[in-house]
This record gives sequence, C-alpha cells and structure tokens, in this order.
Amino acid sequence: MKFKRFMALALAGVMTLGMSMNVLAEDKDKPLDDSVVLITKDLAYETAGVDSVNQTFTFTFTQDEQVEGQPENMYSAPIANKTATFTDATQKQIKLTSSEIEAFKAHPGVYTYAVAETTEADPTDGFGVFYDTTKENNNKYKLNVFVKKGAQENTVSYYLVKVVDGKEVKDEKIAYKNMFRPKAGPNGSDVSLEISKEVVNPEWATIDEYTFTITFTDGEAVYTDGETEATIAKVNANGYTAVKGEENLTIKSGDSFKLKNGEKIQFKNIPAGIKYTVTETKDPAQASCEVAVNGGDKATGEIVENQVLKAGSANTAAFTNTYKPIDMTGVAINVAPFAVMLAAVAGAVILYVAAKRRVR
Repeated sequence: MKFKRFMALALAGVMTLGMSMNVLAEDKDKPLDDSVVLITKDLAYETAGVDSVNQTFTFTFTQDEQVEGQPENMYSAPIANKTATFTDATQKQIKLTSSEIEAFKAHPGVYTYAVAETTEADPTDGFGVFYDTTKENNNKYKLNVFVKKGAQENTVSYYLVKVVDGKEVKDEKIAYKNMFRPKAGPNGSDVSLEISKEVVNPEWATIDEYTFTITFTDGEAVYTDGETEATIAKVNANGYTAVKGEENLTIKSGDSFKLKNGEKIQFKNIPAGIKYTVTETKDPAQASCEVAVNGGDKATGEIVENQVLKAGSANTAAFTNTYKPIDMTGVAINVAPFAVMLAAVAGAVILYVAAKRRVR
C-alpha cells in the first residue's frame, strides 16, 4: 500500500515537472533590437467627424532598483521616456533605440522595468481625452530585459508581462487605446459649414436668387470602451446660427434659404460628426449645375448628400450654375439645334403647300 502511494506521488511529481518545463519552453524570451515594437498606441475618435487632433502621450520605463539574484550595485540602465504624437488616427508604435540596445550589451544581467502611460484625470466636462484605465490594463506592465554573454558579443532579449489582478501574465506587446471626444460650440472648437453660389454667364440667367434646402442628421459613434459611453453628435432641434452677409439667421433642419450669385452662407457651432444634405432647386433655363465639396473637384448635380461635418478641416459646398449665351438670332445656343430642326420642318411644310397650290 505504501509502495503504491509512493509511486502515485512520484508520478504526480513527474507530471508537475513536465508541465512546468512546457510552460518554461512556451515562455521563452525573444531577441530584442530596435525593430521590435514594445508598445502600440491607438487614439479613437468618438465621432466620425474628426479627422485630426494634436495630442501627445508619454510612456515611462521605471527600472527596479533590485532584481532577485542580482548584486545590489547592479548596472543602472535607464530607458528614456517615449512619446507618441497623434495628428490623425494612425496607430503609433514605440520601440527602443539602437543606442539603448547597445548600452545593454556591455552589462550582462537581468533588468526589469515598470512600464506605464502618463495619464491625466478624465475631463470633467465630458470632452477631451479619456485614458485607458480599464481593469485589464490599468497601466501595469513589466518589461524584462536579459543580457547574456555570447561567444562574439553579448545578446539582448526581452520578456513582457501584464499584471492582471495581481498576477503576472505573459503578453506579446503592450497596448494602450485612448478615446478623444471633440468639443464643438461657442466654448470649444467651432465646426462650421459654408455654402456658396456662383453663376457663369449670369446675364443670361432668368432668376436672381437660387433656393436651397438643407437637412441635418445625427452623427455616428465610432468608439466606446465599455465604461465611457460614446455620445452620438445630436442635431439641435432649435436650429443653427447662419451668417449671410450682414444677416444673422437661425436655420433648422428642413428649412430653405436663398443665395444670389457671389453670395455665401456660413453655419456656426455645429458638433463634429453631424451629417448634412443640401439641395438646390434647379432652374430649368440653366445649362448645367455643378457642386464641389470641401474644395474638391466639381461634380454634376444639384445635391450634396449625407456629408459628414469634420473638425479641423474646412466644410464647404460650392454650387456653380452655368448658362449658355444667346446668339445674334435671339435663339439660345443650347436650344439652337432644336430651333434649326423646327425651322427645317416649317420650311418643308411651306414648300409642300406652295407646290400643292401650283398643281391646282
């Protein structure tokens, strides 16, 4: 009986040792050089109307003063703070420099660093940058650097762990994701919309004013972290201030307004992310209508549909109507072919009637 118990305990010990060896094999450190991405940083924009924002984030590497098994006067290997500056939504990557890697090579040993993002309190007014402080991340990462003696030169490798509920878990890379909520309105960065009117050959136009109808719809949220709710940009039911020349107007979604040749109207204080549709009432006498959105190429049509208002960039819709001049005969050039055909038919009828009379 004792022998069986002994064998069972021995077998359990062997199995435990085997499992431990497997874990060690799976958790092997990896070579470290200046091409290795240690931190990825994403900045999400809460609404679809934000294309750019100037925000800089800082990451610190704090070296442990004492590592188990290392001498008390171990080499101090500082890693400089790293920064990531966002001007768009492109993911940023943090790496060590080649000089930092080379500095490690001269001093074999194990070096441990607490890695953290420098954070600030979430904005009290609900607008600005919200930091990644979710339970899973909570700024608690560790970077272990191993410098081993080699035949030709010392080698540098690394091992990343994430601290979750007080336990260290292996991780491939450190990842932070923050959210930016733009602020619009009188106390923030205003988002405006300008609609303009140009007429080519206005002397041949049949009307002086052109009618436009505009509608606004709510924006679309593009980010939520599960804790900070994403607020969709909402249309103000009371309308928006619009400036036309020296006039200050209040225009609601669905309202119409008029523009003359050379005039423009500018809507103020609209939250980024709101979508608008503007339609011009077509003048049957015009030869063509074109519209250019945000300074882009002109496209044929009388409508700009579901265009997102964006922060940090111009929001414009420029409408151009073209009239064809009337020739010396008094017939508009754009209807001249039909006039010629009509004249030909009339001439043929006259000749036919005249021929009939001669026969009689």
